[in-house]
Amino acid sequence: MLALLLLPTLVMAQSAKERQQKADTLKQLRSQITTLTRDLQKARGEESQLARSLRKTERAIDQISRDMRLIEGRQQRESKTLSRLKQELSGHQQQLQQQQTRLRHQLRSAYVMGQQGQIKLLLNQQEPATVGRMMVYYDYISRARSREIENMRESLTALQQVEQQITQRLAEIDRLKQEADRKQLALQSERAERKETLKRLKAEITSSDRQLVSYKKNEKQLELLLKALDQALADIPERDTRPFNKRKGKLSWPTKGRLAARFGTQRPVGNLTWRGVLIDSKEGSTVNSISQGRVAYADWLRGFGLLIIIDHGGGYMSLYGHNRSLFKEAGDWVETGDSIASVGDSGGQDRPGLYFEIRHKGKPINPVRWCRRVRNNRTG
Repeated sequence: MLALLLLPTLVMAQSAKERQQKADTLKQLRSQITTLTRDLQKARGEESQLARSLRKTERAIDQISRDMRLIEGRQQRESKTLSRLKQELSGHQQQLQQQQTRLRHQLRSAYVMGQQGQIKLLLNQQEPATVGRMMVYYDYISRARSREIENMRESLTALQQVEQQITQRLAEIDRLKQEADRKQLALQSERAERKETLKRLKAEITSSDRQLVSYKKNEKQLELLLKALDQALADIPERDTRPFNKRKGKLSWPTKGRLAARFGTQRPVGNLTWRGVLIDSKEGSTVNSISQGRVAYADWLRGFGLLIIIDHGGGYMSLYGHNRSLFKEAGDWVETGDSIASVGDSGGQDRPGLYFEIRHKGKPINPVRWCRRVRNNRTG
């Protein structure tokens, strides 16, 4: 009996312990990734002031875009609350009208009876039973009138409270709109600065040799990052989910668009080939996770812009680059189809699009063979 009584306490203690262990693991993972990012930044010490300026500007655009996304969410919630309050207001108004109608009828009845008065009513009746019934009726009318007046007072109070809440919600929506307008202006300013920085950066890297060196540096940096992430994630337990390799050919593409560059094809400069695919897509379009996993990296990386990397277990990772904004942080668990970013042109791109890779044990593999069939050179 005692064991049964202690069982819920033990279960709760165990559950709390598991939650704490998960929190500690997440904290440790994020600390490791922060250290990796700092090491990469040190390795980037040789990059030009213009490249650093581009990174700073694109990170600012990412933060503003995140803020605007939060504001939009709050605006939607406030609008729903306002709609609900308006429905409540309409209900209170109808209730008040009904109460006013009933009170008018009661007052009319009281007026008719008041013409005779209670004493006159008693004197005019011969039968005691009739007199008793009339007195009860008169008392009922009086009490009903008092209740109706009290109900009206309560309805008026509720009505005033709802009207006050509506006024507050309208003020909050207006404040959020003003905040969104300020963010939009800040976003335009950052974009203008990015455009100017990009123009100067391209002037700095004019020759094919310099472009080739830049591409190789970017790829080398990504290789180092993936290797470091693989080591950092080695001790993190995997979720009990369907193995990634069982989903070959069945994965959804991360976003809809045209395949502008395919895996293994020649890049514009040198003898380098594409290690992933480039999907031309509308700026701001949602980028979705192709499968379950844990976010291993979510930050800016030279050549890839705002990059998010998801570890799917079994040595498989997916990479999503050139985003405008990132919706997840390192350590977050994601499910298949979760929104993780929005399409952009970060990393110094001329037009919006998503750079997408799948890797197994650090080696790039062809996404076309893993994702669903491409029709008319378009994903999705």
